[in-house]
Amino acid sequence: MVDITSGFARIQRQALDSAVPVADTLRLCIALGGQLGSPQLIEWAKCELNGYAELVEVPQYRRVHAPVFIDYVNGHHKVTGQVLPRGVLDDEIHDSVGSLAMHHPLHEIAKLAAEHRGDDAVHMLPPGEGHLRQLIDFGARKSNPYFSVISVYVSVNGAVLDAIVDQVRTKLVEMVAVFDAESSARGASLESAAERAVSVVAPGATIHFVNAPGGTAVSGSDRAIVTANSAAGELVAATAGGDVSSLTTTAPNHPARFWETAWWTVGKVIVGAISLMLVAATAWFAYLAVQ
Repeated sequence: MVDITSGFARIQRQALDSAVPVADTLRLCIALGGQLGSPQLIEWAKCELNGYAELVEVPQYRRVHAPVFIDYVNGHHKVTGQVLPRGVLDDEIHDSVGSLAMHHPLHEIAKLAAEHRGDDAVHMLPPGEGHLRQLIDFGARKSNPYFSVISVYVSVNGAVLDAIVDQVRTKLVEMVAVFDAESSARGASLESAAERAVSVVAPGATIHFVNAPGGTAVSGSDRAIVTANSAAGELVAATAGGDVSSLTTTAPNHPARFWETAWWTVGKVIVGAISLMLVAATAWFAYLAVQ
């Protein structure tokens, strides 16, 4: 029987332990997603582990403010680490390049954060860096023909990267907290509780329990119905508060076997023949008595 509750509990224990890498807990989410029948939970955990594809929208906590810097040549002078001034690009473009979507695998973000603690910043290439460099060149040369961009990059503080990893850990704890709260409500089902919980990390998630070979469990906090298949029939146990309150069995519903129907038919023929012989014998003795 699949134990969904213990799966959530294990994720919570690991997420609350800062010594356990978040990646290990995300792998537990993939396993739990398989048990729940939730492709959304599996996909979210896989994207956090392996990174998000470039065309995939990243969660909001992976979007960080990252000012744009440029290295350029102005005539005979080389300038490095200059914040991109307003007016070179349209305001809409300027604001969009200042927001960086972190598509990287979570372990890479964690590694960068560990290597750049404190005020040390990480220089990263923005999306479409080549095209952006051409736009800056074009905008700047309108007023200065001697201007030429060497490189464009964004600067992300190590603490900001650390916060991304921390927010993933917090999301995991929040997911389990929602499951605990929802499943403890009277009349709630594990399926609805799990669906609301998974929606914390994967909005719009759906749940479809995958039944274990030995039986299934569909339960709430104060009532559960557990079924198990056996050769003699189906065993049904209704529980309340974890205690078995009733136990019933239902006979198996299978077609009659050949030998069962064959012997039953033969038996009816024999009984019918004996009955006819008795009737005939009675009539014969009655006839002799009259004679």
